[in-house]
Amino acid sequence: MAASARTERREQMSNRDGEHLKKFEAWLSYLVVSITSFLCFLYFRLLNRTRVVGRKNIPRRSQNILLVSNHRSLHDSWIIGVAGYFPEILFYPSQTPYNLAAKENFFKSWIAGFILKLCRTVPVERKKFNRGFLLSVISLLKKGNVCIFYQATRSFDIAEAKGGVSFIINNSDPRPIVLPIYLENTEKLFGGGPGQKPKLSSYLPRFPWFGRKITVSFGKPINFADILKDENHPNSHERISQIIVEKIGSLASDLHPNKSNPIPV
Repeated sequence: MAASARTERREQMSNRDGEHLKKFEAWLSYLVVSITSFLCFLYFRLLNRTRVVGRKNIPRRSQNILLVSNHRSLHDSWIIGVAGYFPEILFYPSQTPYNLAAKENFFKSWIAGFILKLCRTVPVERKKFNRGFLLSVISLLKKGNVCIFYQATRSFDIAEAKGGVSFIINNSDPRPIVLPIYLENTEKLFGGGPGQKPKLSSYLPRFPWFGRKITVSFGKPINFADILKDENHPNSHERISQIIVEKIGSLASDLHPNKSNPIPV
C-alpha cells in the first residue's frame, strides 16, 4: 500500500512538472514570436515598402482558418504573418498561423529547428509529403490556423496547383474557412526565388536592404462547405483547386487592372 502511495505521488509530481513545462514553452514561444515578428516588421514594413491589400478580409479567429497562398520566396510565411497578424499577435498569440517549411532548407541545425518550432513552424520532408502528413495538418486546424502554399514549391506559375490543399479542405470536418493570398515580388527581398536552389545567400536580405516594393493581397474568405454543397460537383478535389487558382488569379488581376498579363515575373 505504501508503494502504491509513492507511485501515485510520483505520477502527480510528474503531471505537475509536465504542466509547468508546457506553460514555460508557451511563454517562450510567445517571447520568440513577438521578437521575430517585430524584427520582421522593421525589415518588411519600414525598411522596405510592403503594400498590404485586403487586410480587413482576415477572419480574427484562433482555429480552422487555412491561409492559402502562392509561393515565391523562402520567407513568404514570415511576410504573410507580419502583413496579416502584426501587431495583433502580441495581444492574441493564438491567432499566429502554423507554417510548413521544408526540413532540408530550415531545420539543418537543432538551434534553428528549436527556434522555428517555437514560432509554430512545422518541418516537412518532401519524401514524406503524403496522406499521413496531410492528415496531421488537418489535426493542426482543430487547434490553430495554418498557412500553406498550394503550389507546393516556389513558382511564378499561379495556375500550378498541387492536390495537397484540396485534400486538406475536402477531408476536414468541419471544413476550414480558406483565406486566399497573393504575393508579389517577395523574391526580391531575398535570394532563393522560383527555380533557384537554396544556398546561404538565399536566407540573407538582398543588397540594398531597403526600398524594395512587395505586395501581399488578402482575398475574401471562401466557405467551401457551402460552395460544394450548392454545386454538387462530381470531382470536389478538382473544383477546390480550380476555385483557389481563380481567386488568387483575380487578386493578381485586381492589382494590375490595365495590364493584359497582370502576373509580373
